[in-house]
Amino acid sequence: MRNPKKLSLLTRFLLHFAFEKLYLACEICLLVMLLFGKKKISFLSCLIFLIYFSNYIIDGFTQYIAHVLRQHNLWLYDIYAPLQFFTIIYFYYLVLKNKTLKKNLIVALLLFTFLSILIYFFVTELYQVQYISLLGSAMVTPLAYLYMHQCAEDLELKIKTDLPFWFSIANFIYFAGSVTVLATYPWFADHDYLSIANEILATGNQILYVIWFAITAIGFILCKKN
Repeated sequence: MRNPKKLSLLTRFLLHFAFEKLYLACEICLLVMLLFGKKKISFLSCLIFLIYFSNYIIDGFTQYIAHVLRQHNLWLYDIYAPLQFFTIIYFYYLVLKNKTLKKNLIVALLLFTFLSILIYFFVTELYQVQYISLLGSAMVTPLAYLYMHQCAEDLELKIKTDLPFWFSIANFIYFAGSVTVLATYPWFADHDYLSIANEILATGNQILYVIWFAITAIGFILCKKN
């Protein structure tokens, strides 16, 4: 016989997830249809889809752990955050043409890995994912800008139909905004405003998520039409 209390927790989780994350589900469904509606799927398109899809799946798992199992879920973000940024930086390694920059990106990846390990060992668990995300966001933001600048200088490239260009716009807005949100979090938390810090972090992320998904979805639509 099912436990009524556990069933109630599951119901609350499903309702919470459905209403709070519905827009994410819609964007994912849209991305899937647009991606697999193409006759030829590029590796870069698959990589972009993987970044968004894995983000949504991890978010679902963390919500389930927190709201249904009532367990600590920061460890999952701690594992996922470095992998997410590693994948995005690798994406820019593939699309950027400057050879010197590509060599520097290899160094940046190694530096990011080293600093992430240091954060795990020397930063309290409450702030680990914030610092890793701040570090990763600070690295991705200029890469997104550099790719947009590269596209602007390439006269033969049709920007409107270049999916990495739209992905870079989304990344630039999302991660630049994340730097601002994450940079303010420790200050609020250290000055006895933890509830305000959590509210800023949650609300800011929700708004940025919508922008991040929506811009790339628009890019998929325009690329498919053309």
